[in-house]
This record gives sequence, structure tokens and C-alpha cells, in this order.
Amino acid sequence: MDVQDVIPLPNKLEWNGSPAAVSMAVRAGNFLDPPEAQGYSSILFLTVNAEHMLFLGSDKFPMENALDNYLNMHGGDSVAATDDDHTIFFLFAESKLLKHVLDMFARPFIAPLMKPDSMNREIKSIDSEFEILKQSDTHRLYQLRRHTSKNDHAYNRFTAGTQ
Repeated sequence: MDVQDVIPLPNKLEWNGSPAAVSMAVRAGNFLDPPEAQGYSSILFLTVNAEHMLFLGSDKFPMENALDNYLNMHGGDSVAATDDDHTIFFLFAESKLLKHVLDMFARPFIAPLMKPDSMNREIKSIDSEFEILKQSDTHRLYQLRRHTSKNDHAYNRFTAGTQ
């Protein structure tokens, strides 16, 4: 399809073929952190890959931030977020680029590089995010609710950073 094409939709709107959006939710989040590694689910869920690892390269696209760099060069963007029981990934790009973008997006889940120096930088990034969150009253209340919940429940765990 040419990006110039206009496609009539059943709801009487028209779509010109761009941009295309992709979202994926994975049923893995903070609750899966083992007690000895609390706060790391955004980098290690299912001990394979996650929110932060998406940007650290794969077998086919070894350059760090390859997906984000490609999206930025072509007017697209991506975001990811880890919650208690799931992690969400979202991106958008020109529809004519979607096949290549999906390949770049999928590869870190199939064959991540997981280089130690890259992982260490991402751990520091997670800690930096937590340092910023510590200044938020909303986050403090969130942590207070967690720490006053039942000790043996996953909700009681620390969920961001390593400190």
C-alpha cells in the first residue's frame, strides 16, 4: 500500500495508512521478582528479557538502541512500562516500515545479547529512575502501602531500583 492511499473505514472515517501502532502486554511484572532480586523485573522478567533489555541489542540488530534510533529517524517512537503483574510495550511508526520495525522489536525477545556492561548500565538507569521517584509524594504513598501490606505477599516487595 502506498502511504498516499486513503482507505475508507466502516465507521465512515478514512485512514491514510500511516502511522501504524503496535502494543504488546506480557503477563510478567514486579510480582515475579525473586525475594533476593527485588526491583529488577523491568530488566529480568522471566529471567530472559524486559522493558530495559529491549534497547540493548539482539543477534540480528546488535547496536544498542537500534529500534529507538530507527523509529526516531522515521518519525516514530516507543515506550515501555513495568507494573505489578504485567509489562506493556508500545510503539508507532510509518505503516510502510512496520514489517522491519516488528522484526527489530521482536529480536530482543528471541535472541537478546545481554552483554554484562550493557546490563550494568541498565541497572544504574533503573536506580536513577528510582532516585527521581523518591521525590514524588505519590510514589512515597505507594511504597508506604506496599510496606504495610502482608509480609508474605508479593505486593510487599520493593519494585524499583536496587537500593
